[in-house]
Amino acid sequence: MRTLLSLILIAAIAYGAWPYYHLYALDRAVRAEEPARLQRLVDIEAVRVGVKARLLGDRAPQAKGAAQGLQGLVQEGLDRLGSEAVRRVVSYEWVREQLAPAGREAGMLHAVSYAFFEGPTEFVFRVGELGTGPVHVQMQLRDWVWRVTAVYR
Repeated sequence: MRTLLSLILIAAIAYGAWPYYHLYALDRAVRAEEPARLQRLVDIEAVRVGVKARLLGDRAPQAKGAAQGLQGLVQEGLDRLGSEAVRRVVSYEWVREQLAPAGREAGMLHAVSYAFFEGPTEFVFRVGELGTGPVHVQMQLRDWVWRVTAVYR
């Protein structure tokens, strides 16, 4: 019984430390010159979806033909332009710039002011202090790797 409890405790500690290890790996990827290191730790499509949702606000996309007239035309144009703008602007280099506000050489770990679980498969951290325009980052456990899925100010 004692062995089982010890194994459970070790597993819980390892699981709790796991995203912090990936936070360290993300810092190393931000400092590195190779884009492949950052690509393994960032789900760029999820980040783009989140940025687009924040840009377009609470407007839910409507089914084709649901919005008519000038309003429907304007909304369709905004959705199309918003998608294209986000696709062009939100890149791995953009994520790197958001995560390392002091520059690539300095990295981001020195600027992390908060990091903790938000759920069993969600981990959030903040780069910068509250009140100074910090960057909030959400990581999710996907395919046994903690990956960045949202970046926002």
